Amino acid sequence: MLLVFNSVVSFLKDESGQSMVEYGLLISLLVVGAIAALELFGKNLSDMFDNRISPKVNKAINP
Repeated sequence: MLLVFNSVVSFLKDESGQSMVEYGLLISLLVVGAIAALELFGKNLSDMFDNRISPKVNKAINP
C-alpha cells in the first residue's frame, strides 16, 4: 500500500509532460472507484445505521 501511495505522490510531483487531461483521467478514475464502493457497500451501511447506530443515538438523546 505504501508503494502505491509513493508511486502516486511521485507521479503528481513529476511535472514532465503532464497535462490537465492526465489529471482529469486520474480524478475520473477516483470518482468511478468511489461510486463503485458506494454501490457495493451503500445498502449495508444504510442497514447498519438504521438497525445499530440510530437506536443508540435515539436512546442517548431521549433517555
